[in-house]
Amino acid sequence: MTHNFNFEENSTDNPFCVPDGYFEDFALKMDRAIKPVEISIWQKSKPYLYVAAMFVMIFAVGLIFYRTNKLDANIAENRQVTVYSETANEILLDDVNEDILTEYILANASYQLQNN
Repeated sequence: MTHNFNFEENSTDNPFCVPDGYFEDFALKMDRAIKPVEISIWQKSKPYLYVAAMFVMIFAVGLIFYRTNKLDANIAENRQVTVYSETANEILLDDVNEDILTEYILANASYQLQNN
């Protein structure tokens, strides 16, 4: 394998060396270069506000689902009562003759006239 770089012709010095005295004042140079970062109260409280907003949203969504399910349960209960009463009316109407219905209508009409 041939190389474009001839190691024997070049210097014997290590090309990967650090200048003399570089690490003696390195810490001081870095301290001067790095400025302290001031964090405002807003930046400190942002994560807490995000967590609080998350819990508020979870609570709101849960409340919406709770009310929706409760409303659906009430509607279903009312439908069952309506279905039951319609079925009961059909059964009662089949068992009742015309004379009983006439007496009921007349009694109901006279009751309404007395109360008005």
